Amino acid sequence: MIGINSLRVGDKILVDPDLHPGDDYKIYVGEFMAELAGRYVTVAEILYSSIRIEEDGKKYLWTNDMFLSHEPMFPVRLSDYIM
Repeated sequence: MIGINSLRVGDKILVDPDLHPGDDYKIYVGEFMAELAGRYVTVAEILYSSIRIEEDGKKYLWTNDMFLSHEPMFPVRLSDYIM
């Protein structure tokens, strides 16, 4: 789960890979929502306690516990840390 206050419009966030149709995350999980499980999606709008995303045309409400993490801001290369 990620904190809703840490999100900004345009952020890429990972949908929980264990999201399944019929799950209850304070909001019912529909078939289309579950199809996005394990994918990064784009924050389109942040409401008081829910999120809308670009990939579903801002049609569904999502809660922050349906997501696991932000997309890394920049690629991490192992060579940057090996001397």
